[in-house]
Amino acid sequence: MKIVYGSTRAVLLIGNLVLKFPSAEPFGWIIKTVVKRLLRGDLNSISRIVKTDWVAFCKGLHQNQTEYKCWRRCRAPFLAPTYFSLFGLVNIQKREFGEELTIKDWLRVVGEMGRNTGGDIGELDPHYYTGENFVKKSPSEYCLIDYGDNDCTNSSSFSGYVLKWHKELTEILCTKEPPPVV
Repeated sequence: MKIVYGSTRAVLLIGNLVLKFPSAEPFGWIIKTVVKRLLRGDLNSISRIVKTDWVAFCKGLHQNQTEYKCWRRCRAPFLAPTYFSLFGLVNIQKREFGEELTIKDWLRVVGEMGRNTGGDIGELDPHYYTGENFVKKSPSEYCLIDYGDNDCTNSSSFSGYVLKWHKELTEILCTKEPPPVV
Protein backbone atom coordinates (compact mmCIF):
# COMPACT_ATOMS: atom_id res chain seq x y z
CA MET A 1 0.00 0.00 0.00
CA LYS A 2 1.26 3.45 -0.93
CA ILE A 3 -0.21 6.96 -0.73
CA VAL A 4 0.69 9.62 -3.31
CA TYR A 5 -0.40 13.25 -2.99
CA GLY A 6 -1.04 15.44 -6.01
CA SER A 7 -2.07 19.08 -5.93
CA THR A 8 -5.80 18.29 -5.76
CA ARG A 9 -6.08 14.54 -5.10
CA ALA A 10 -4.72 11.90 -2.79
CA VAL A 11 -4.13 8.52 -4.42
CA LEU A 12 -4.06 5.24 -2.52
CA LEU A 13 -2.34 2.38 -4.37
CA ILE A 14 -3.48 -1.05 -3.14
CA GLY A 15 -2.46 -4.09 -5.17
CA ASN A 16 -4.15 -3.86 -8.58
CA LEU A 17 -6.43 -0.98 -7.54
CA VAL A 18 -6.11 2.79 -7.28
CA LEU A 19 -8.38 4.82 -5.02
CA LYS A 20 -8.47 8.54 -5.79
CA PHE A 21 -9.84 11.04 -3.26
CA PRO A 22 -10.21 14.82 -3.51
CA SER A 23 -7.42 16.38 -1.50
CA ALA A 24 -8.65 16.13 2.08
CA GLU A 25 -5.18 15.88 3.60
CA PRO A 26 -5.04 19.56 4.57
CA PHE A 27 -8.40 19.64 6.42
CA GLY A 28 -6.89 18.71 9.79
CA TRP A 29 -4.28 21.38 9.27
CA ILE A 30 -7.00 23.93 8.36
CA ILE A 31 -8.93 23.32 11.57
CA LYS A 32 -5.81 23.57 13.72
CA THR A 33 -4.61 26.73 11.94
CA VAL A 34 -8.03 28.42 12.06
CA VAL A 35 -8.39 27.76 15.80
CA LYS A 36 -4.90 29.15 16.49
CA ARG A 37 -5.56 32.28 14.44
CA LEU A 38 -8.98 32.79 16.04
CA LEU A 39 -7.36 32.66 19.46
CA ARG A 40 -4.80 35.26 18.32
CA GLY A 41 -7.51 37.44 16.73
CA ASP A 42 -6.01 37.10 13.23
CA LEU A 43 -9.26 36.97 11.23
CA ASN A 44 -7.90 38.31 7.93
CA SER A 45 -5.89 35.25 6.95
CA ILE A 46 -8.52 32.66 7.96
CA SER A 47 -10.78 33.10 4.93
CA ARG A 48 -7.80 32.94 2.57
CA ILE A 49 -6.60 29.66 4.10
CA VAL A 50 -10.02 28.05 4.05
CA LYS A 51 -10.76 29.24 0.51
CA THR A 52 -7.48 27.92 -0.90
CA ASP A 53 -7.96 24.43 0.53
CA TRP A 54 -11.66 24.34 -0.30
CA VAL A 55 -10.81 25.16 -3.95
CA ALA A 56 -8.29 22.29 -4.04
CA PHE A 57 -10.91 19.90 -2.64
CA CYS A 58 -13.51 21.03 -5.22
CA LYS A 59 -11.02 20.66 -8.07
CA GLY A 60 -10.18 17.13 -6.93
CA LEU A 61 -13.88 16.31 -6.75
CA HIS A 62 -14.35 17.67 -10.29
CA GLN A 63 -11.35 15.69 -11.57
CA ASN A 64 -12.78 12.47 -10.15
CA GLN A 65 -16.20 13.15 -11.68
CA THR A 66 -14.89 13.98 -15.15
CA GLU A 67 -12.43 11.08 -15.14
CA TYR A 68 -15.25 8.64 -14.40
CA LYS A 69 -17.62 10.21 -16.97
CA CYS A 70 -14.92 10.14 -19.64
CA TRP A 71 -14.21 6.45 -19.01
CA ARG A 72 -17.92 5.55 -18.96
CA ARG A 73 -18.58 7.37 -22.26
CA CYS A 74 -15.75 6.03 -24.43
CA ARG A 75 -14.00 3.16 -22.59
CA ALA A 76 -10.92 3.85 -24.68
CA PRO A 77 -8.24 1.16 -24.33
CA PHE A 78 -5.58 3.80 -23.62
CA LEU A 79 -7.35 5.02 -20.45
CA ALA A 80 -6.85 3.33 -17.09
CA PRO A 81 -10.36 1.98 -16.40
CA THR A 82 -12.31 3.83 -13.72
CA TYR A 83 -14.60 1.14 -12.31
CA PHE A 84 -16.60 3.20 -9.85
CA SER A 85 -17.09 6.72 -8.54
CA LEU A 86 -19.04 7.75 -5.46
CA PHE A 87 -20.11 11.24 -6.60
CA GLY A 88 -16.43 12.11 -7.06
CA LEU A 89 -15.63 11.55 -3.38
CA VAL A 90 -13.71 8.40 -4.30
CA ASN A 91 -12.82 6.81 -7.64
CA ILE A 92 -11.79 3.18 -7.93
CA GLN A 93 -9.51 2.63 -10.88
CA LYS A 94 -7.47 -0.23 -12.29
CA ARG A 95 -3.81 0.15 -11.43
CA GLU A 96 -1.80 0.04 -14.61
CA PHE A 97 1.74 -1.26 -14.42
CA GLY A 98 4.55 -0.52 -16.81
CA GLU A 99 7.58 1.61 -17.43
CA GLU A 100 7.93 5.36 -17.35
CA LEU A 101 8.15 7.00 -20.75
CA THR A 102 11.60 7.88 -22.02
CA ILE A 103 12.10 11.31 -23.59
CA LYS A 104 12.18 9.60 -27.00
CA ASP A 105 8.84 7.82 -26.33
CA TRP A 106 7.29 11.01 -25.01
CA LEU A 107 8.40 13.08 -28.04
CA ARG A 108 7.02 10.46 -30.43
CA VAL A 109 3.67 10.08 -28.64
CA VAL A 110 3.01 13.79 -28.07
CA GLY A 111 4.17 14.60 -31.60
CA GLU A 112 1.74 12.06 -33.09
CA MET A 113 -1.03 13.31 -30.82
CA GLY A 114 -0.46 16.83 -32.12
CA ARG A 115 -0.30 15.79 -35.78
CA ASN A 116 -3.27 13.41 -35.72
CA THR A 117 -5.76 15.39 -33.65
CA GLY A 118 -5.96 18.61 -35.59
CA GLY A 119 -3.54 20.44 -33.30
CA ASP A 120 -6.11 20.47 -30.48
CA ILE A 121 -3.45 19.26 -28.05
CA GLY A 122 -1.95 22.77 -28.05
CA GLU A 123 -5.08 24.13 -26.38
CA LEU A 124 -4.83 21.76 -23.39
CA ASP A 125 -3.19 22.17 -20.02
CA PRO A 126 0.33 20.68 -20.51
CA HIS A 127 -0.20 18.62 -17.33
CA TYR A 128 -2.13 16.05 -19.36
CA TYR A 129 0.61 15.11 -21.74
CA THR A 130 3.52 14.96 -19.34
CA GLY A 131 5.30 11.62 -19.14
CA GLU A 132 4.09 11.14 -15.55
CA ASN A 133 0.50 10.69 -16.77
CA PHE A 134 1.43 7.79 -19.05
CA VAL A 135 2.46 4.21 -18.37
CA LYS A 136 4.29 2.31 -21.09
CA LYS A 137 2.73 -1.17 -20.99
CA SER A 138 4.68 -2.53 -23.98
CA PRO A 139 6.92 -1.07 -26.71
CA SER A 140 3.82 0.13 -28.58
CA GLU A 141 1.09 0.37 -25.94
CA TYR A 142 0.58 3.32 -23.60
CA CYS A 143 -2.00 4.05 -20.94
CA LEU A 144 -3.17 7.39 -19.47
CA ILE A 145 -3.60 7.13 -15.71
CA ASP A 146 -4.67 10.71 -14.89
CA TYR A 147 -7.30 12.17 -17.20
CA GLY A 148 -9.77 14.12 -15.05
CA ASP A 149 -10.35 17.75 -16.02
CA ASN A 150 -8.43 20.32 -13.98
CA ASP A 151 -10.62 23.31 -14.67
CA CYS A 152 -14.41 23.27 -14.94
CA THR A 153 -14.40 26.67 -16.69
CA ASN A 154 -12.00 25.74 -19.50
CA SER A 155 -13.75 25.02 -22.79
CA SER A 156 -10.76 22.92 -23.92
CA SER A 157 -11.20 20.12 -21.41
CA PHE A 158 -9.05 17.02 -21.58
CA SER A 159 -12.04 14.69 -21.33
CA GLY A 160 -13.61 16.57 -24.26
CA TYR A 161 -10.38 16.08 -26.22
CA VAL A 162 -10.36 12.35 -25.43
CA LEU A 163 -14.03 11.94 -26.39
CA LYS A 164 -13.53 13.85 -29.65
CA TRP A 165 -10.33 12.08 -30.69
CA HIS A 166 -10.50 8.68 -28.96
CA LYS A 167 -10.29 6.68 -32.23
CA GLU A 168 -7.18 8.54 -33.37
CA LEU A 169 -5.65 8.39 -29.89
CA THR A 170 -6.28 4.63 -29.79
CA GLU A 171 -4.31 4.23 -33.03
CA ILE A 172 -1.44 6.27 -31.59
CA LEU A 173 -1.34 4.80 -28.09
CA CYS A 174 -2.42 1.19 -28.64
CA THR A 175 -0.73 0.00 -31.82
CA LYS A 176 0.03 -3.70 -31.99
CA GLU A 177 3.22 -3.15 -33.98
CA PRO A 178 6.31 -1.52 -32.49
CA PRO A 179 6.73 2.12 -33.47
CA PRO A 180 9.18 2.87 -36.28
CA VAL A 181 12.72 3.58 -35.16
CA VAL A 182 13.54 7.23 -35.79
